[in-house]
Amino acid sequence: MRNIYIKIISIVLAVFALSSCCKFKDIRITSCNVASVTPNGLRSLDAVLHVGVHNPAMTFTVKDITGNIHGAEGTVANLYGGPVTVMRHSDGIYDVPCSLTLDGKLSFFKILTLAKGDLSDYKLDILAHVKAGSINKVIEYKDIPLDSLVKDGNVGIAL
Repeated sequence: MRNIYIKIISIVLAVFALSSCCKFKDIRITSCNVASVTPNGLRSLDAVLHVGVHNPAMTFTVKDITGNIHGAEGTVANLYGGPVTVMRHSDGIYDVPCSLTLDGKLSFFKILTLAKGDLSDYKLDILAHVKAGSINKVIEYKDIPLDSLVKDGNVGIAL
């Protein structure tokens, strides 16, 4: 009889655990736009992104966001950002501080060409550390086409 109770409790706990984990799959970025950009010397920019997040799960923190923009000639720029804490069961817009540092090998004319919108040959790699309670996870995206993030001359993710 005791084994039956243990099995029932185990099944209930497993169902509860699985249902709470499924909510993480439902987290969505609903918008992403550049809120402000501040030049920091000749080769660096500091920016704040407004990121809209739909979070039906628990509170989590995204930190140590790093990335790079690369093309045929190698790395063009390095990105750093975070941290940002997303509140549980919320739909909100969060400020994500970040900075972009251009590679020292780039010429000024190449930077102007990039700023003009010729982004088809460039890709973005991003790595971030996510902490939710006692869970730590590294999320990595590779080879995101940079021109897919820029629509109609505006920087942002079109969703």
